[in-house]
Amino acid sequence: MISTRFLKSAKVLVWLILLIFYSFVLLRPINLVTADLGRHIKNGELVWQTLGILKTNFYSYTYPDFSFVNHHWLSGVIFYFIWLLAGFVGLEIFFWLISLITFSIFFYLGARKSSATVLLALGLACLPLLAIRTEIRPEMFSYLFFAVSLLFWTKFKEGRLTFKKLCLILLALQVLWVNLHILFILGPIIAAIFALADLIRKGWRNSLVKKQWLLVPAIGLISLLNPSGIRGMFLPATIWRNYGYRILENQTIWFLDKVLPQPSLTLFKILFLIWLLSFLSAVVIKRRLSWANLLLSVVIWLLAWGQFKNLALFSFCLLALAAQNLETVLSHFRSDRLVVKSTVVTIAAVLLFTFGQVGTYFNSIGFGLYEKNQSAANFFKDQNIQGPIFNNYDIGGYLIFYLWPKKVFVDNRPEAYPASFFQNVYIPMQEQEAVWQEQSRQYNFNAIVFGYRDRTPWAQNFLGQRLSDSSWAPVWADQWVLILLRRNELNQSIIDRFEIPKSAFNFKAN
Repeated sequence: MISTRFLKSAKVLVWLILLIFYSFVLLRPINLVTADLGRHIKNGELVWQTLGILKTNFYSYTYPDFSFVNHHWLSGVIFYFIWLLAGFVGLEIFFWLISLITFSIFFYLGARKSSATVLLALGLACLPLLAIRTEIRPEMFSYLFFAVSLLFWTKFKEGRLTFKKLCLILLALQVLWVNLHILFILGPIIAAIFALADLIRKGWRNSLVKKQWLLVPAIGLISLLNPSGIRGMFLPATIWRNYGYRILENQTIWFLDKVLPQPSLTLFKILFLIWLLSFLSAVVIKRRLSWANLLLSVVIWLLAWGQFKNLALFSFCLLALAAQNLETVLSHFRSDRLVVKSTVVTIAAVLLFTFGQVGTYFNSIGFGLYEKNQSAANFFKDQNIQGPIFNNYDIGGYLIFYLWPKKVFVDNRPEAYPASFFQNVYIPMQEQEAVWQEQSRQYNFNAIVFGYRDRTPWAQNFLGQRLSDSSWAPVWADQWVLILLRRNELNQSIIDRFEIPKSAFNFKAN
């Protein structure tokens, strides 16, 4: 008979192994050219300096007065102070620690009623999906708060936490959550799921069930405690009304399957099927169903199928919610326990190595910024380049961080610009030369700063057009950024010193 102490030790060993593997996934250098982090830090700095909340798009000269909800302002303040105290390395370590804590809570929730074998298998299999979201973003707080919410609800259900303490904890958590990230909506959803599960089991006459249903709107209403009030509280339902730019991370799995098939999508479908079948198998074998587990799983499934970026949350919850079901299924094969365990772990390892691109985890380990990541911005400032900038969507946050108070043409916040701006101006001016010339006359662009790894068809077409345009001269190119200056008297001395032959580039216009 295997002792309880041995089982606990085995789970601790699995936990440590998975934390080491997850650390290899997380610890990658920061590329501010494509990340949102620079803008978040600048947000935090300006919020702290002015003691006000940024409610208009004043980073851009195109729509400086456009009103929007800054739903992650507090994340920016946290990022700013960590960066101020410890730089980008400190931010990387902070992100690493928060991610490991989050992973550990989900692991603990799964470990309560599952074996080391199941935990190891699920942990290994979901690592490639966790690798999808390794940028330092405000969503890290949503993952953590989701895990903490599940933890305290579980303690309450097990009688280890009073309802009064549960209410105080969840309400305090929600006040922070609503100011940290837009997924604060999950707070009242989790409460509603546990209340509904108890209603199904115990009926409406149960006094504790009634109290739980009072907690649900209380968590929702306390979300009013944000700088935008009711507008901020309803933002998860309204943000898509003005979202004129299609971002990969916000697309459905069905859409990406058609336009950008990739191994992670296949792995997600396999794990989803395993998760779904684990419920069916557990019900058949044990004749018992955890309604809270099922309802939470359905919510996570919908989020994951609905948006690619939610595959990381799917992976965390897979570890916590599917583990119990899979353990129920495996426990049915008692006579061939060793064979079954070996098979399960082998399958997980095959999934990891088939879909995970494991080599990239070890080859790309690093702290802080990529080397010379700030060089393009330094060149821009050192040469004192003047006049309005035209830049692409991805690089907006980079320019905001390094060049503020110089304003940008656009940045990576679709909600901060009218949808018509992206649909009728930003994209067409890169696709159609006539629109570019019209907008160029309107804004009198003097410089183009472009993150040329932008793989959108309009970006590649635009770069080809500009590099074949004699009125523009490339003066800077590194592995991320291309800078072109208009040929005029203002820029001539810079062009004379730094112009790059256009034959060095292979961009072609359509």
